[in-house]
Amino acid sequence: MTERPDFSWHHQPWQQLQTMQQQGRMPHALLISGIAGVGKRAFADKLIASLLCKQPDTAFNACGNCHSCQLLAAGSHPDHKEVSPEEAGKQIKVDQIRDLKQSQTLMPKVSKGKTVLITAADQMNISAFNSLLKLLEEPQPESVLILLSENSQQLPITIKSRCQTLVIPTPDTEQALVWLQHTDMQFSPEEWQSLLKLSQGGPLAAMALGEAGLQQSRQVTQDIALLMQAKANPVQIAADW
Repeated sequence: MTERPDFSWHHQPWQQLQTMQQQGRMPHALLISGIAGVGKRAFADKLIASLLCKQPDTAFNACGNCHSCQLLAAGSHPDHKEVSPEEAGKQIKVDQIRDLKQSQTLMPKVSKGKTVLITAADQMNISAFNSLLKLLEEPQPESVLILLSENSQQLPITIKSRCQTLVIPTPDTEQALVWLQHTDMQFSPEEWQSLLKLSQGGPLAAMALGEAGLQQSRQVTQDIALLMQAKANPVQIAADW
């Protein structure tokens, strides 16, 4: 495996953030949306590091060396909080948002501001949404809340209207193939293309599918061929799928 190249499809949304930072327009709440597998978490992590860094460069990149960057890398930065479902497939609970609201009243300890990352932001119960809304309505100075969502249409309009939305685009097939081939050379371009189709074009999702995804793709192709030749029972194939 070779060194992983940069996410080229992140360049345009990152330039938007650079402009907002340079103009002093960084929002207090940012909704980062996009399909599964386009690197929303990696994008958010980069932003958080830049916001907390004591000496980011002119391109708004974290230095990686200051005390703040070291604490963040170690997962122990006191000015950063993360909220996510306690179990896979479960919802974020109202108590988690209430705890977050309490922590947000405290002053920053290391950096000049604070950051919050809410993953799977669309997976909340109504009470949690209402509690989050109150937090968005009364933002803390120098604090940035970052929401990640694959299904932003499921977020209440009251939440979305109080966030600056930034969409991470789905790369075109050529971009995705270049990234995948540089990242993992175990599959051919044709195999990666099959995996991309199964993952709706998300490169990281295609990588996660791996060999199991290829076996699924081959089975589907084989089943369709058998159907076309009237050599298979469509009801049974539908049940298998």
